[in-house]
Amino acid sequence: MTNDRLQHDTLAITGMACQFPGAEDLDAYWQLIKYNKIATRPSSPSALPADYCRRELAGGFIKGVEQFDAEFFGISNREAQLMDPQQRLLLQNIWHAIEDAGIAPPSLRGSRTGVFVGAMANDWAARSIIDNDDLNSQMMTGNGLALLANRTSYHYDFKGPSYSVDSACSASMVALNTALQSLRNGDCDYAIVAGVNVIATPTLQRFYQRSGIASVKGQCQPFSRYSDGIVRGEGVGVLFLQRVPSTAKTYATLVGSTVNHNGQSNGLSAPNRFSQQSLLTNTYQQFGVSPAEIGYIECHGTGTDLGDRIELQALTNVLNVPERKTPCHIGSVKGLIGHTEAAAGIAGVIKLALMLHHGYIPASLYADTPNAILEKNSTLKLPPMGYSLPAGEDFYAGISSFGLGGTNGHLVLKRSLGVAPSQTEGEEPQLITLSAPTLDALADQARALSTFLDGHKNLSLPELAAASREVKSQQRVKKAWVAASAESLHKQLRQFSLSPVAAKKAVQHTALYFSGAVGESQVFGQSLFDHAPTFREALERCDSLFYPLLGHSIISLMFTAETPLNAAQHNLWLPALFSWHYAQAKLLINEGVSPGSLLGEGVGEYVAACLSGLISLQEAVYLVAQHAEILHLQQVIDAQDFVMDATAPYEKYQQFYKQIPQREPHTPFISCARGKQVSSLRDSSAWLQLFETSEQSDEHRQTALAISPADLIIATTASPEPRGDRQWLVLNSGDNAAYQQHLHIIAQLYSLGVAVKFTRAQQYANRAVPNYSFQTTGFWLAPVSHAPTAQPVQTPAAAPNSISTAISNSSSSSSSSPISTSAPAATHAPAVDHTADEFVARTLASILGCEPSAFKLEMRLSEDLGLDSIVVIELIERLNKGLPEKHKLAFTDTMTIVTVADLNKRVATLIRNGKAVAEEKV
Repeated sequence: MTNDRLQHDTLAITGMACQFPGAEDLDAYWQLIKYNKIATRPSSPSALPADYCRRELAGGFIKGVEQFDAEFFGISNREAQLMDPQQRLLLQNIWHAIEDAGIAPPSLRGSRTGVFVGAMANDWAARSIIDNDDLNSQMMTGNGLALLANRTSYHYDFKGPSYSVDSACSASMVALNTALQSLRNGDCDYAIVAGVNVIATPTLQRFYQRSGIASVKGQCQPFSRYSDGIVRGEGVGVLFLQRVPSTAKTYATLVGSTVNHNGQSNGLSAPNRFSQQSLLTNTYQQFGVSPAEIGYIECHGTGTDLGDRIELQALTNVLNVPERKTPCHIGSVKGLIGHTEAAAGIAGVIKLALMLHHGYIPASLYADTPNAILEKNSTLKLPPMGYSLPAGEDFYAGISSFGLGGTNGHLVLKRSLGVAPSQTEGEEPQLITLSAPTLDALADQARALSTFLDGHKNLSLPELAAASREVKSQQRVKKAWVAASAESLHKQLRQFSLSPVAAKKAVQHTALYFSGAVGESQVFGQSLFDHAPTFREALERCDSLFYPLLGHSIISLMFTAETPLNAAQHNLWLPALFSWHYAQAKLLINEGVSPGSLLGEGVGEYVAACLSGLISLQEAVYLVAQHAEILHLQQVIDAQDFVMDATAPYEKYQQFYKQIPQREPHTPFISCARGKQVSSLRDSSAWLQLFETSEQSDEHRQTALAISPADLIIATTASPEPRGDRQWLVLNSGDNAAYQQHLHIIAQLYSLGVAVKFTRAQQYANRAVPNYSFQTTGFWLAPVSHAPTAQPVQTPAAAPNSISTAISNSSSSSSSSPISTSAPAATHAPAVDHTADEFVARTLASILGCEPSAFKLEMRLSEDLGLDSIVVIELIERLNKGLPEKHKLAFTDTMTIVTVADLNKRVATLIRNGKAVAEEKV
């Protein structure tokens, strides 16, 4: 991509996610903003947040701040307990933001996606890092601002820039500015920008109180004459940014941003009006926006007397230009959720983007009691009532964020006027997919989608279906549904969530089976032709090849002829049957079905031979046309007088057959007529006998089926073999519901684990599907002083047969207490009655904070248990304390240890005879 292109591409917010006080997700945040719901509280001693320091403080707090789906991210119980909750909140909300952009998060693995996180608080380190023998590596990787961005890039496998920014309260705005520069410079293709703040100690609150900037009333009132200071707030907000066409429907277009610093002024932490004015002016000049075009400013607006007055003066001096026709409305979300510090900038950006997206400016809480500076101000105004923006008109808005240490940032957003492509409405069937790591989690996703349908009565089902296939289809356990209406989908989702069933095992080998005997029944319905472009193209290709040979259009005979095509018309029926089955096969292959073998019977043998590569489509068409004519002549000539080799079609067949070059099939072709795999064209007589029946026909068919190793057969006919472990899916009958039946086949294939290919969906920024519903458990460390201990965190019932289930169940009663990280009490070799397996399980359990019964032999130490190289060293040290002298594990041993079973075997060997790895036969 050229530098010129990079400089002029439209950068936009295409996805967002958040958790703020009183708002557990993006939809709830918009409702809070639209209706001015104050989510802060002066104090709430009866509430049950994570611990006492949060209960005794005024502020805005996230509900369920301690909740995290450790299993989803492959993180052990102990590591999750020691991780800064800011890291945990980011991992989950980043997933939601990518989904909101219409992208499946796994599809970005290995991409040049940058991660830019604004953060300043490091409270968790004060609670978790201890300087004694219990210090471990996960206390360090679980803390530190750098790890907020770096852990995200690691878990998502992003290859772009990754770093955290700390400029205090302006951190997330500075992170956004950095992300925009990286996108424009070509350093990344996508950018994730986040701000996060969790209150885990009362330290900063005490600083605000002693500095005189904390609200005595415990209520933040920006730009009100009654404002008396800051109220702290928690929050996490995430933006997904990318280059888009100017016509794309997005939340908002990013016009540009700039950053500066106060320099030396009247105090390190004091705001500077002249630096703020310079920041605004430079932003508008650099990006070609007139101050008169700015219709709304989301202000820093902390609610302090000094800060609010300085910000209002700076805004007035810059925005008061002769060209301005109407006042610029202002507001600050801090009046609703408090000052979320490092997340304050991102909280404001998301608020502003939602306003532009919905085309609505909410009223201000304090319009009736404005700051004295606003009473006679004709440039700035708190909107007294909410109002809608004029449809189809450009609208520019700005947002400011100022840091405690003097770093300032300002951003300009533009309303997106792009229109998403229209979707076909009506009662057409749609394929909807969901996936999750476990069956129980999948049932929860179905419940979440069902609830989403309840709250979105006017949604577009085609849009939801397309988004589900793009965003929700790539995890391990899968399920798909076919529905022509939201009501039908709702019913199916409810039924599945109450009684979830998944495939017992994924399909390993798929075969396609094509029949086509003389007189076989088949209806050629037009719905598949109308709605499946690949099917239509394949059928049209066959039609163009058959037409010179038959003098008829196969497609016309199928769909538009006054007299329906009759199975008794061998010369036309068999070419039509061939064409139909060939087009079905091309559609399945295009949608991801990769057959390991191809079986044919009757005219289906020509289809299978063609798809295998033994003969070309043009060759197959000619042979079918001549063979069908032979059968037709046999119909009209008395059987006693008919001599096959005396007919002209026979001569044409033989001459053409001899000219076909010998080829090696790329896919095994198994003939049901011959009961064997066919790899050459040596015997033409066998082909001409395809439609003859004999006592051996059934035997040959059964032999052919036995040859195929397929555990799934997709066929054009019902199964001719007894039901067994092999699954059999019958392709549609061809009636007017053919397309819907085809979707049902694809739904079954997807649910069976076949790697189905979906046509890429259009990205939408209007929440076409709900967020992934994480299966969370509570993780929180004990309070940092002698204040009363928090109530135990309640954990939900977890999915069976998983490591984190056992972890969660074993730790749920102590998730509010410090996790034990000390070594096992035993420092000698295991007693004789303790096996090596038990010893390993107890040691692993002590490291991961779970029960020994949680481990299965096939679990991998890295991928399944989340043990990195540093934790492996800790594991070795603990095991060695219980192993005999001179028979110890070395780090080099781990090169051949992958699973728990491998570890058990190695430890058993050391206990038994102490042989080194080099002495063993591997």
